[in-house]
Amino acid sequence: MLAHHPGALSANVSFLEAQVVLAVRGEVDALSAPDLEAILGALVDRGHRSFVLELAQVGFIDAAGARAIVHTAGRLRSLGGELVVRSPSVGARRVLGTAVPSGRALIEDEALPTAGASREGTGASDDLDRARRDAALSHADLFLRYFELGGMSSELELEAFCYGFLQPTPHDHEVLAHALNERFSELGRNHPVPYSAAAGSGDP
Repeated sequence: MLAHHPGALSANVSFLEAQVVLAVRGEVDALSAPDLEAILGALVDRGHRSFVLELAQVGFIDAAGARAIVHTAGRLRSLGGELVVRSPSVGARRVLGTAVPSGRALIEDEALPTAGASREGTGASDDLDRARRDAALSHADLFLRYFELGGMSSELELEAFCYGFLQPTPHDHEVLAHALNERFSELGRNHPVPYSAAAGSGDP
């Protein structure tokens, strides 16, 4: 299967057992990112849950492209699936290193050396997103609260934290937990989100 955005994006889809491998070539920008997300979304709608996004031939990717990847990863995680970014080019890795910091995302080299490490701790992110939904906060609402409390990550990164695509640092987790617990206090409830120091013990 081949999808093409003139002069910008082409994507070749292949299947390896239950895994979908999408090899992207060209540029993933504000014009072509919706095309990429639409291709991925159509495959998810068909029931596929395991994806590898090959970016070795992507020379340029911007924030819109990174957001499309994060959104698709979040949708897959909510369905029990997974999206892995593999072999990003130098240009793609540079942008992903800003929008999706290196070592904190499901980004793999061709030899897959980081697969185990990048999956560690995703349960904590799942807990954050469950708490966000329970507190009736949108991602934008949570970001404003997080930012007001001194959070330094971008709104895109915060969405990725919630979706489990990135692992929050202890500081990010602390600020997010505080923002969520303040919201629960407003609702007349206890502080159900553990702070980073207490995450292992389960104490609030």
